[in-house]
Amino acid sequence: MTGQIPDTLIYNDIEYDIIGVKGEGFFVPEDHGFNLEGMMSCCWRGHVCKYVVEDRKLYLDTLLILFAKYDSLPEIKGFSSRGEEETFPPPFSNMMLSIPFSGILRLGKDFIHEHYIHMGFQKPSAFETVLDLTFDEGLLIEEINRSEEYSRKRGAFKEQYEKDDLMKRIDDAFSLDLDVD
Repeated sequence: MTGQIPDTLIYNDIEYDIIGVKGEGFFVPEDHGFNLEGMMSCCWRGHVCKYVVEDRKLYLDTLLILFAKYDSLPEIKGFSSRGEEETFPPPFSNMMLSIPFSGILRLGKDFIHEHYIHMGFQKPSAFETVLDLTFDEGLLIEEINRSEEYSRKRGAFKEQYEKDDLMKRIDDAFSLDLDVD
């Protein structure tokens, strides 16, 4: 297994990895007609998203779909994939598609490589900067800086991960649940 390519979010002109999600209304490609397959060990979900918070609203800016058959990608609310690339389908770019998410997105920045887990998504204790952004129907209503809290837990997930049995390690590593940190 391999560490997964995370979705990202641009907030206050800074790019963060999305390292946790809890809530409803987040973008799900399958809800838009995509039949995803995990073709690469670094992206078992079959897609990567880039989100943006602009004027306190959550938007999907870019969607890259990675799957076996992409002769004709479905449109997303009038947006289509652009380009004629053959290796991968070109991304859906500059969409600024409003996302009616209600819940918490946990963000990480400044990854500490010594805490890398070679499977799944990296956890908050492996980042210097950790933020929780709370949204209501896509509107940002709260920001909590959790960096200090996770600095006290630095490396804890990796330490526990190395002790757990294989199935628990896989489940925890691929989880974006806020309770798995």
